[in-house]
Amino acid sequence: MQDPTQNNQDTHAKRQRIQYELSIADADSRRLDRERETELMELKRLERQLALLNVNISERKQKVKKIENDKMMIENDIKSLKKKLNELR
Repeated sequence: MQDPTQNNQDTHAKRQRIQYELSIADADSRRLDRERETELMELKRLERQLALLNVNISERKQKVKKIENDKMMIENDIKSLKKKLNELR
């Protein structure tokens, strides 16, 4: 039969080991929470940058389209003026 004091010591040692493991797991959990929050903030920042880039891309595409339309109008004007000039000869 086991000595009751030995049984109490075993129980106390087990309790201390479990409490130690619990404190380590709790610290790891808090660290992971902090890492998650950091990554979420970075993700939101990148998403805002992407949205801004998409707006800039859209604006640039509109400018290019306007320039192309303006160029086409000028080219048509040039053709028309050349035609008129040739008619005068």
